[in-house]
Amino acid sequence: MLIDYEYGMWNPWCYDMGNYLNEWVCDNAHPCAPGVTYYFDNWPTNEEIESLIKQYWLLEKRTIEGDWHWSLDNAECRKAVEQTKACMILNNYYWAVWAVMMLNEEEETNPEGFHWFFLTGRCEMHLKCVE
Repeated sequence: MLIDYEYGMWNPWCYDMGNYLNEWVCDNAHPCAPGVTYYFDNWPTNEEIESLIKQYWLLEKRTIEGDWHWSLDNAECRKAVEQTKACMILNNYYWAVWAVMMLNEEEETNPEGFHWFFLTGRCEMHLKCVE
């Protein structure tokens, strides 16, 4: 069974960036009750998303193809930002489905359990991404 998609294989870099951006909001490494904390004040702005993608994109392009310049007038640059935002949506969907799959029989009827809380938070993040 695949537990964590982002650690299961080499992923498309836009998915990794989307996952990273979502992790700005979701903290399950140092959870508070009932087991996960969401910091929606940390939601990345468009400028932060574009800045992160720009730095990663330029690093990749310099490594592979030489000197590149970033511009949102460039279709390839815009596509990288759009794909990363789409991957943020996909990543939240993935984690919401994961939370449902992980519910055991006892947790199915306990809306205060970790997986339900994780699920509702990821659904809220998904809706925010779609906005």
